[in-house]
Amino acid sequence: MTQLVEDGFLDPKRWHESAVDYANDNKPPTTRHYTAFDHKKWSEAGLEDFGDFVELIEFINQSEYGDGQLEGEWYYCNDDTMTIYNGEHGNDNSPGASMHTHADVYSLRSEYEAKSLELEMCEEYLDAETDEEVIE
Repeated sequence: MTQLVEDGFLDPKRWHESAVDYANDNKPPTTRHYTAFDHKKWSEAGLEDFGDFVELIEFINQSEYGDGQLEGEWYYCNDDTMTIYNGEHGNDNSPGASMHTHADVYSLRSEYEAKSLELEMCEEYLDAETDEEVIE
């Protein structure tokens, strides 16, 4: 607790609307993060429903668990709105489950393109033994 106070995390003057604000040291955030579980904010931000882009998602970092089930991540980049939708699946949650569906809305094209490229470079499957990316 003492470290939190020393780092300024508990100082109300340092509280901001999002963690992005704090990380940028009080600069206006360039990325807004949303979770589909918060239906009101998701809707107010004009974000798409999972069903609207389900056919466009890409699966990454998948690995097998249990009896042949896959777990991993998915994403969809909407270049028009500079929004990256993403989430996790597996272990009894399917792609699109609202608790596991997120959206990052970027205001800077360079940040959006850098994150999009980072996701595109991820492998679809992880090595079952090491959970490291499989390079084919």
